[in-house]
Amino acid sequence: MDGIEGDAVAANRFDFRPLARDDFPMLGDWLGRAHVRAWWHHDPSPASIDEDFGPGVDGDEAVECFIVSIDGEECAFVQSCQLHDEDEWWSALQVVDAPRDAFTMDYFIAEPSLVGQGLGTAMIGEFLEDRWRRYPDATCSIVDVDPANPPSWRALEKNGYRTVWEGELDVSDLRDQGTSRVYRLERPPD
Repeated sequence: MDGIEGDAVAANRFDFRPLARDDFPMLGDWLGRAHVRAWWHHDPSPASIDEDFGPGVDGDEAVECFIVSIDGEECAFVQSCQLHDEDEWWSALQVVDAPRDAFTMDYFIAEPSLVGQGLGTAMIGEFLEDRWRRYPDATCSIVDVDPANPPSWRALEKNGYRTVWEGELDVSDLRDQGTSRVYRLERPPD
C-alpha cells in the first residue's frame, strides 16, 4: 500500500467508518491473507462473512465493526462492544473479574507491509479515545490476545494496557479457543 506514510501514522489521521455489507468482499480478502489468518480464524467465504459480520452490520448484535483508513487508504479492521452486551465473553472474562460495563475490542492490520510500523499502536490509541466517549459508563477496557502474537500485545502495552491473566478462556466458539493473554486498561481520568 503506497499511500500510507510514517508521517500519516504519527499524525493519527485515522478514519473509523462503520462496516457495511459492500465491504464484505474486501473483508473476506483481508481475512484470507496469511498474516491475518494466523490470528483471526474466520472462514473468508462470502457466506461465512455474512454469517459472522452481517448481524452486527444489520444492528442485530451489539458488536460495532469498523473499516479503518489512514489518509483515505483502507488498511485495517477493528470491532468493539461492551461486555454487558456479550454474555459469553463477560462470563469467560470472569477469570479477571471483568465488570459488565467494560468494553473489549479486536483488530487487525490488513496490509502486511504495514505490520510492525506503529500503525496498530497508533490506531488502538485513537480508537480508545473514541471508545471512552462512546461508552461513558465503561470503567475499563479488557482485551484478550494470543500470547504468540507480539505485535498485537505490544500495541496494547504501548497504549497502557497491563497483563492481568494468561490461560485458556472458557468459550464455545472454536475460533476463540486456545491460550489467551488478557489485558486491562482503566478509564483515564477526565
